[in-house]
Amino acid sequence: MILLIIVGAIFAGLFFTLGASIGRFTERVGFYTSQLNGQLDSLDALIERLGLSNVDLRDVVKPGALADALGVVLSGIAGFLSDLFLITARSINSHMDMARLLAHLHRRHRRRIRLQGRTDHLRTVRSG
Repeated sequence: MILLIIVGAIFAGLFFTLGASIGRFTERVGFYTSQLNGQLDSLDALIERLGLSNVDLRDVVKPGALADALGVVLSGIAGFLSDLFLITARSINSHMDMARLLAHLHRRHRRRIRLQGRTDHLRTVRSG
């Protein structure tokens, strides 16, 4: 039970942190896109100074598509961690159920041995 609480707390912390980071990223996608556009403008100017004016970086790199793709990847990671938490919690719960079952069977077995010892004692007293 304690293990389940510890694992739950760890995963809750991870989900909170990752969720907040993904939320902040999606809020700032426009900012990141404009930053990337600025960097592409600088690279475009550098390419023109080098005499490669027939190369258009906007055809190769699409800042909006990059930001959206990164958002999709981060959301996929969040979904994976969510599934992992559910699988881990269920697995720990199953192990705890198995431990309780084994403890119950062990108690029944000990009680059966105790009862068997009493009946063996009664047989020796009666036959003697």
